[in-house]
Amino acid sequence: MTSSALHSDPRFAGSPKDLMARVASKLFIATLFGLLLCSATLAQPDSDAVLASDQAMLQKLAGYIDCINDHSNWVTKSRKRYFSWLKSPEKGPTGKEELVYGLYALQDNRRCREAVERAASLAPANPTLEKAGAAYAQTLVAAEFVVKEADNYYALENYKDDQMRRGKAMHPQLVAAYSAFAAASDSLYEQVVGLQDAITERRLQRLAQDPAQRADFLIEQLMMRAKQAIDSATGMGDKDFAREPFTGAVDALEQAWREFDEYRQANPDHPQTAIRHSSFGTAAFDLLKSTKAARRRELAGFKFDDGETILIEASAGQLVDGHPVQLIERYNGFVNAANSARQ
Repeated sequence: MTSSALHSDPRFAGSPKDLMARVASKLFIATLFGLLLCSATLAQPDSDAVLASDQAMLQKLAGYIDCINDHSNWVTKSRKRYFSWLKSPEKGPTGKEELVYGLYALQDNRRCREAVERAASLAPANPTLEKAGAAYAQTLVAAEFVVKEADNYYALENYKDDQMRRGKAMHPQLVAAYSAFAAASDSLYEQVVGLQDAITERRLQRLAQDPAQRADFLIEQLMMRAKQAIDSATGMGDKDFAREPFTGAVDALEQAWREFDEYRQANPDHPQTAIRHSSFGTAAFDLLKSTKAARRRELAGFKFDDGETILIEASAGQLVDGHPVQLIERYNGFVNAANSARQ
């Protein structure tokens, strides 16, 4: 997934204008580690080396995935909170604001830093991935330092004592820290997902050859089609949006969901949590509904009625069927359900 905007249309007023530009930071990454290890018996003799390499790479990616899942979304929320009460995010606070919400403090980054260092030491070596991981950790540390100072300043309401002088001085530092982290997050996300997607495709090819692994195949296929639908929605709302890849991806997602749902209904006592319990299937169905609604919205030129417009302007686009914010929220919920089913 690239960091290009899912939309830049003024009709999406009310949501942060940079929300879709940072779509990579909003999405949680599904952890494939574990399921791939279970497929070792499927490998043919001439593919043992490929399978072993994929297993090793997933072990290496696990630390980076944990960092992204634990921190990227939270930094985005902190930035969104800060920008939400500024009349001009470019100019920063003025001291004349009626409401000052401050921002959200960031989570401790020690585990992430340790995970990045550990991942870099694991084979196979991948200098591009390791460089992106190091930049992620460095910009996260820098962001936490600046955000912590700002959080204390606003939580103590010191802006009432100095007429926002310190707030004005910190604004460029906050913007720079948020922006640097967003760029590093996008870069690491693209590296991780690129490697993960290639491994997933190879895994799907192996699973498809073994009827005994039908459940694993259907789960992995559904997750891959969901991600492809989200990826193909990038640029939605722009005049040059490529409609056909998204249309085909939504159809492929629906087909994958139908195959999964048929198998689930036929095997209600299956040992796989994702098959036996409804949360994963329900989250997949909700995402499918949202992608189909988004496709209809896009075909109709993203027109919203008065009630929907009120919700969008209140930063509640996730409550509007077919709104890109809802698409992202439901994808996050789907991936969370998938990760929970694998624990």
